[in-house]
Amino acid sequence: MSGLSERLLRSEGENANDSEDLYEIDNGERADIRTLLGPAYAQDLVFWRHSLITLVFGLLLGLVTFGYLTSLEDIQAKWWGERYGKSISSVGFFKGKIYWVGITSLAGVLVGITKILINFPRKLDGFFKEVKQENVHKGYGLKVFVVSYISLAGGVSLGPEAAMASLGGMIVCIYINLLIN
Repeated sequence: MSGLSERLLRSEGENANDSEDLYEIDNGERADIRTLLGPAYAQDLVFWRHSLITLVFGLLLGLVTFGYLTSLEDIQAKWWGERYGKSISSVGFFKGKIYWVGITSLAGVLVGITKILINFPRKLDGFFKEVKQENVHKGYGLKVFVVSYISLAGGVSLGPEAAMASLGGMIVCIYINLLIN
């Protein structure tokens, strides 16, 4: 056997006196499943508390995301028109309007001004670095959220994932810091 693979050995053949199911681990030793997995986490009150906290954060961020995306779609529908993106002909080459250049340019200027006003950092930690550090800078989450919103409303072709991850990470980090202190 290799890696973490185990095979269940029933007590019928090799150890008729034992009535428990045993797992053979890589080095040939046998262990009870409870020994391998540890104590049952779901029987502790902590498990249910963590589940409730996860549910509350999930609902909160789900509502924020719904509002974020719905309002972005409404703004974009006003800029580009209701039919934009609904058919292939609406996004074809030279199918745009000349005023769209003004909208995207104005949004770009607004993003630049906003970044200056809110003291947006020149370089942010990436998602993987934040996960590895298990920390999101508290001051950056809302800033990324706002700048991303303005960018997306102005027609930037990127998704809202960075904004949602930063905001969610910031909220959770603030909550954890409140628990610790």
